[in-house]
Order: sequence, then structure tokens, then C-alpha cells
Amino acid sequence: MALTGLIVLMVAVSCRNRTTTPPVAVTPPDDSLPVPRAVQILPDSSVACLLDSSANIRVPANFASHPIVTVSGDVFLRTAEHGLTIQTPLFIITVQKNSGLHIDAPLHDPWAQVDVVSGQAFIKKSYAPSETDTLGSGQMEMINRNIDLMEKEVFDPGKWQAWVSLHLKSTRLR
Repeated sequence: MALTGLIVLMVAVSCRNRTTTPPVAVTPPDDSLPVPRAVQILPDSSVACLLDSSANIRVPANFASHPIVTVSGDVFLRTAEHGLTIQTPLFIITVQKNSGLHIDAPLHDPWAQVDVVSGQAFIKKSYAPSETDTLGSGQMEMINRNIDLMEKEVFDPGKWQAWVSLHLKSTRLR
């Protein structure tokens, strides 16, 4: 404790006679989260950010009456004032209104992951009968078809929320 006080006193004395600019806290960009390569606005105003070259979202012609989209690859999706259903190679996800989620669902791989950044989603297997899991903000679902395992976990949605603030400034996540 005495050593800490001495160091603070030494810094204060050494800085007393200098003109310095106070330090500014800067949060460096998180390089682990991808920059969107394309953004697609769905007919209901939901926003889909395609995050890798294999990312794809298919919106059927009858979307207005049946809000179901098909997603593969790495995608971030923010729903609008209405929920929608997302089909991936391994999951069926029913997303509530004003929700944000990150989907990593490679088309030909035996695994996938869904991270709920905000809002709520209901998730089940697309390839076999299964129970439906309910996920809220900060929860993820991982699946591996090879071992028929579906597991719910928690994560810190802070990085994705910062990503949303940076890349989706004109949209609103609750």
C-alpha cells in the first residue's frame, strides 16, 4: 500500500511541471468479429449482414404471408417489428421481434452455432425431431450432427453489441 502511494506521488511530482494532454480511453476495434461484406434488407425491414464469402440468405416470394428465410454461412440478423423463422442446414430458429442474433451455419459442415445478442429465439434441430430450446440475450446454441449433440451455453454479448453499434448505426436493437 505504501509503495503504491509512493509511485502515485512520484508520478504526480514528475508531471506537475509539464503540460500534458490527459489520456483518452480508446477501445480498440475487435478484429475477431468480421466486417459485413454485404447487407440485405428483408421485405419486413429486418437486416441481414453477410459476414463471409459463403454467407447466403434466401427470401421466398411469399415472405409477406410466410416470413421464413433460409440462411447458410456466417450471418448477423436483426429482426424488425415482427418475428420470423430462419432455416439453416441444422437449425430451425424462430426469432422474436427486435432481436439480434449471430448465426454461423456452414452449408456442408456437421456443426453450427447461434448466438442471441438481444431479444429471444426458439431453436430446434432441422434434421430430426427435437425439443425446442428458448434462448435469450447472452445465450448460444451449438450443434454437432455427427454426434447428434445440441448444447446450450452462455456468452458475453458485449462484443456483438459493440459490433452492432459500429456496423448497424441506423437500426435498433433492444
